[in-house]
Amino acid sequence: MISVRTYLLLYLLLAIALGFGLFLPLMENDSAQHATMAMRMAKSGDYLSILKGGNPYLDKPHMHFWLSALSFEIFGFEEWAYRLPALILTILGGFATFKLANLLYDNVEISRLSAFMFLTSQAIVLGMHDVRTDAVLTAFTVLAVWQWVRFLKLNSWSGAVLGGIFTAFAFSTKGLIAIAVIGIFLFFMVLYHHYWKRLLQPKFVLGLIAFALACVPVFYAYYHQFGMEGIEFISMGQVTGRYSGEDFGGASQNDYFFYFHTILWTFLPWSIWFYSSLFLRIKSITRQVKLVEISTILTVLIFLIVMNFSSFKLPHYLNIIFPFVAIFTAGTIVLYFQQYRSKLPKVFQITQYILASLGFVLLGFLGIVAFAVHEIPVLAVLLASILLIIWLFLKSESRLERTVVVSAGFILFTNIYLNSTFYPQLLKYQSGYSLGVVAQQHNIKPGNLYMVDGQYSWPMDWMIGGTSQKIERKDLNRLNKPFWVMMRNINPNELKGNKFNINKSYRADHFRVTRLSWDFINPLSRSESLEEAWLVEYVPK
Repeated sequence: MISVRTYLLLYLLLAIALGFGLFLPLMENDSAQHATMAMRMAKSGDYLSILKGGNPYLDKPHMHFWLSALSFEIFGFEEWAYRLPALILTILGGFATFKLANLLYDNVEISRLSAFMFLTSQAIVLGMHDVRTDAVLTAFTVLAVWQWVRFLKLNSWSGAVLGGIFTAFAFSTKGLIAIAVIGIFLFFMVLYHHYWKRLLQPKFVLGLIAFALACVPVFYAYYHQFGMEGIEFISMGQVTGRYSGEDFGGASQNDYFFYFHTILWTFLPWSIWFYSSLFLRIKSITRQVKLVEISTILTVLIFLIVMNFSSFKLPHYLNIIFPFVAIFTAGTIVLYFQQYRSKLPKVFQITQYILASLGFVLLGFLGIVAFAVHEIPVLAVLLASILLIIWLFLKSESRLERTVVVSAGFILFTNIYLNSTFYPQLLKYQSGYSLGVVAQQHNIKPGNLYMVDGQYSWPMDWMIGGTSQKIERKDLNRLNKPFWVMMRNINPNELKGNKFNINKSYRADHFRVTRLSWDFINPLSRSESLEEAWLVEYVPK
């Protein structure tokens, strides 16, 4: 239904988008923060302790930081080296999605489309350059489920062992949420297909032993740094603290449909297909139609319902379920497209065409008005990409192939533009990076750079290769040497007092780039949404 040639050329467009994204500056907060924390690990050789700005970090487990620090040790302290483990694991997660779908449906069309939907969904593409723990978590989760299903369906001892190991790695990345998702999926798999006897086999016990042994490093690291408090935290406190919103501000706590509407953009361009598939599966159940599998959709629905009652919600928390969303959606869509007598494929096709058309209109505004394309090589890549998409559309031989080309072509072209043009221009307004370039030029060391009044900048810490000093402005008078201060929305003259003169000063515009607003995107009102940031050298009088 979709040719291998089409998949390969669309994956080429994905590779171009990821290639541009690999070398982008790190975004504040999480990417730059996590990279700085991993950098400290690699420089100090202390892989047992996690520090955030010099303070103990009792939050996310170690796996993501270990992988990034190891990458730094091998390749050096580069933005692409930080992203590399997440990129590789996400690709492996796509492969695991393909293999899992094949085990569940025994249909190569569904398997290929499942992996493709997962790898081209907007949140997953975004997560391969704005790297957080979720990219690593998602990959290990679907790898674990794939191996456990191998054990259940094929009675494979290696499936049990690898399932246990990958489950431990997922747990070591973000705690109990991984075990919950894996456990829910396997519970319904066992229940629906009557695999209860598998759980009584020695192979299953071997998998549990492998899980326990693979968890030892992260438990030891928590005990080494925090004692029993660390063990209790990773065993339960980490997930309950986030679910209750304790110490996290309770973001979106009153929106009990947050993830249901957030998935509309995070799973683009396939989100309309997902909700259509959900309606069709529910309709099939009410008609007492025997389904091939139910584990994917029940895992997704339980996750969405339970997490919507969480007091702390963020869009990237959805990433962990996207392999299952992709398999469920692809399984439904392919089966309906194969039923040529159905009118639904034409409806699916029209809705995707409308979605892509609206997206291209918005993209045109961004590319012409808000953040225009200025570089000729980038313009050439964008032009070649759109010509390739048109050629693939004209060469497509089935309705499903044409629809996938339009849908994926839109999201891939969008991300090529975003990573080659939009984000490079956007990140100029991330003052920690722009002033960090100045700090590198002056060879400013972490011990001689201060942040005042509780301000911080993870991109600046990344750029100078260490943690800047924190100080209250009233304590600056105690310093008796030249020093640098980075500050936002503070006039540099306010800090010099009677003891210091300003030797050098550099100004930059600042905007919280991960929280875009219309006022910022609109060039006519952009200046009104910007803050001032300064990098200033003070010297004693």
